[in-house]
Amino acid sequence: MEYKCNIELEGDLIDSLHLTSILDKIIDSGAVCKIKEIKVNEEKTGNSYVRMKISSENKEKLDSLTEKIIKKYKAKLVEIVSKTIEIQGHILDSLTLAKILDIVAKNDGRCEIKDIKIGIDKNDFSYAKVNISALNQQAMDNIIVKIKKQGAVVVE
Repeated sequence: MEYKCNIELEGDLIDSLHLTSILDKIIDSGAVCKIKEIKVNEEKTGNSYVRMKISSENKEKLDSLTEKIIKKYKAKLVEIVSKTIEIQGHILDSLTLAKILDIVAKNDGRCEIKDIKIGIDKNDFSYAKVNISALNQQAMDNIIVKIKKQGAVVVE
């Protein structure tokens, strides 16, 4: 079984080599890291930001690793919230799908189209199943309220 957690770090991560040290610790522990988002400040005195997903086959090693990173580098655990939605109808020609994807992006969410079926004739409906993720429940709730107005239905 694979265990995962998401962490975010902010500060002088590049010049201080903190990011390099963290990545070395992750690799040395046998865990795997995927950087999900990185923002490097354009000014030398500014803060950079990194959000990464760390995964490991060993829960104890993962917990120990994240605890060390949190203590030493003031990282924060981030709980990624995901929901699956469905939309159907004339979702392309009415721009419904485009509007929903735009709402998700403008509200710091991410989306992945899991399934899409396009109607062939003008009278045929189209269908899309989309997985949406956000950094916290509040952000997800905000996205859901807005996309429901566009006809999205949350699949439980």
